[in-house]
Amino acid sequence: MSFATPAFEAACDAVRFKPLGPAVGNVTLGRGEFESRVVHVAIIERRVASGSIGVLEAGKLAALFRVVAIEQSPVLVCLDSAGARVSEGLAALGAFRRLCAEALRARLAGAPTAMVLGTHCFGGASFLSMLAPNRLLSSNTRIAMSGPTILAGAAGGGALDPAMRTVVDAVIGANARTGLPGFRAWMAEQSIEGWLRQSLAPARPPRDDPLHVHRTLGDRLPSERSGEGHGARVALQRECFDRLFPGGYSLVEQGGLVTGTGVRDGASRDVVGLVGKAPLGAVRAHRLAAIVWALRERGATALEVLLDCESHAATLDEERLLLSAYLADVALALMALRESGATIRLTVIGDTGGGVYLAAAAAAHHVAVAVGANVNVLPAAALASILGTRPEEAITVDAHRTAGVADEEIALGLLET
Repeated sequence: MSFATPAFEAACDAVRFKPLGPAVGNVTLGRGEFESRVVHVAIIERRVASGSIGVLEAGKLAALFRVVAIEQSPVLVCLDSAGARVSEGLAALGAFRRLCAEALRARLAGAPTAMVLGTHCFGGASFLSMLAPNRLLSSNTRIAMSGPTILAGAAGGGALDPAMRTVVDAVIGANARTGLPGFRAWMAEQSIEGWLRQSLAPARPPRDDPLHVHRTLGDRLPSERSGEGHGARVALQRECFDRLFPGGYSLVEQGGLVTGTGVRDGASRDVVGLVGKAPLGAVRAHRLAAIVWALRERGATALEVLLDCESHAATLDEERLLLSAYLADVALALMALRESGATIRLTVIGDTGGGVYLAAAAAAHHVAVAVGANVNVLPAAALASILGTRPEEAITVDAHRTAGVADEEIALGLLET
């Protein structure tokens, strides 16, 4: 079996890859062997729709990660994808929620994972890649939570403008990412076996521990941004919270981050949330992850997550920090809390979608969407830049449940009934 990406060819040759059945869309699954150990293999290539991951592909990958988590067995993932298949709408996002949940479990179970990246790694693919501890870059790899077209537009230019393309590539390309923790550059004349040996080793080094990664991400935040989100603390009183926590609540908002406690079903539980019009950037995501990691250390047993944040921040400044790493940190913190025995419920009380939704929803036991709130694959403007047209499909009352992005829709007074 041959591959368009030389790094894929080298990695698959090194593990003596053999496919198990035909490809499903852009995904081929198989097995190999490396230093007398069986290695699961998943290859995501750009056969159709820029290698995007739709419902069928996500289902295959989720099943693989489920096995890997149970066995704690090594897995090689070759990933060249523009992210979730947005043309499939909410169903693709729901499938990605399930895929990321299984990938999170595999990471926390200690399954050794080697992630080899191709040319494209955007959106949900970028998020998925950051759930692994180690990534190998080709010389032409570009990785970002937002694709080049969206980033160029946000910077006031066009994706076809050569000067703007150079600017964007300088931020999200392999040269910029190679110096980041967990990234390694690979050239065609180099051996890949040493990196595979390190990545697929049964004993994981301390630097791969998700809490250590969280602290490293904090160290990378620019000092001039350390004060973001530390403004006035505002007590929150809303009808939706009255209905959600009928036993009472004490919630405060500071810089778009909600913290506090609420009483539901006769029991007090911790509450965190994202609210406000500002897109989610690295600083606020890291603050949220820090709170969740602290709850895990404290032994919290129940967490309510509130979400009213439409999208992640699609800017070059955020991508200089590699925003998907910070969103993945939130998801890892939440899944680590869940794996410690805590119950996690997510309630969407406004518009959200994309990477923000995945970060909050992947680890949740239960996701509820308030009537009047919406989960979208991406904001309308971002969808238009990808599909060439704005979506006209209205989200019906049961669309969230049908697509698998929510388990329940609840009335919290956001709309008159």
